[in-house]
Amino acid sequence: MKKIMFYTMGMTSGGAEKVISELANYFINSNDVLLVTNHNSKSNYKLDKRIKYLNLDNKNKLDEKIYKKIITKISRYRTKRLKEIIAKERPKCIVAFLPEPTIRLLKLRKKYPDIKFIVSIRNHPTKEFRFLKFLRNHYYKMADKIVIQSKSYKKYLPKYLSKKVEIIPNPINKIKVRSNKKEKKIVNAGRLCKQKNQMLLLKAFKMLNDKDYHLEIYGNGKYKKKLDKYIKKNNLQKRVSIITNEKEIYDKISNASLFVLSSNYEGMPNTILESLALNIPVVSTRSTEVIEELLDNKYIVECNNPIKLKDKIEEVLKSNSYVTKKLFNSDEVYQKWNDIFK
Repeated sequence: MKKIMFYTMGMTSGGAEKVISELANYFINSNDVLLVTNHNSKSNYKLDKRIKYLNLDNKNKLDEKIYKKIITKISRYRTKRLKEIIAKERPKCIVAFLPEPTIRLLKLRKKYPDIKFIVSIRNHPTKEFRFLKFLRNHYYKMADKIVIQSKSYKKYLPKYLSKKVEIIPNPINKIKVRSNKKEKKIVNAGRLCKQKNQMLLLKAFKMLNDKDYHLEIYGNGKYKKKLDKYIKKNNLQKRVSIITNEKEIYDKISNASLFVLSSNYEGMPNTILESLALNIPVVSTRSTEVIEELLDNKYIVECNNPIKLKDKIEEVLKSNSYVTKKLFNSDEVYQKWNDIFK
């Protein structure tokens, strides 16, 4: 039995956070598992009680004065706390997700040469660090392994990082639901933000010829007011619902006729994998090359074209058949992670 530490920003919501919860819950059965986050908050995802969950932003509450100072002060505080936790817990390997945690961890590489440092790129490689790719490339050289979600993403990394790359898709466990009886309902789930582009879906939904369908959008974020304003302006209040506080949405969406991903860009969308596992047909924008690994091309439309999205939605809703590609085997995914932990 070894100790595995996962480190990320927080566990409130998001695809990276969902994957961490799945990995932590799986590996706690044969290892000690420690989960460390920057933010002082509870996990929105169900975690096994045996998992030790710690925050960098204080055991109790981070002094408010720190937040009033410049960001570097906060960063130094978090780095100090991270070093304290590593020194006390002495994990055999540490897996960091998302830009800030991965860079903070790799800055400590020389201090802990006996610990395996693993970093994972969770969004599209061209988007995750944006204009700070030079920073990523500099520090990622110090990682023992770099996990990406698709072979197609390898081309976006410099060749000197390629030898460290492991390709591991997202795990999706079996989902139990109460009912699979379909209703005239279309669903979407994700942060309400520019990246997820729910506005595109609203514009397409408004044009649907069949006005009996209801649209449910699950998520929260800074774009909610903008979406609410559009819904009200176009008299869609009775046909569209934005649900912000649902943690486990499987029972809520399992009876949907269609899931629509409207994102501008993605890493590997858990929402598509989960919808397919629930036998919900999916229509998606071409937000990443990975979409073509998950869906037949006839269910994919180009980004930012509400008319084409509307046409594709109607086409799938009228069809009596839906072709799915083979989903990833979760056991194989866990085995890949286990191999790099060794």
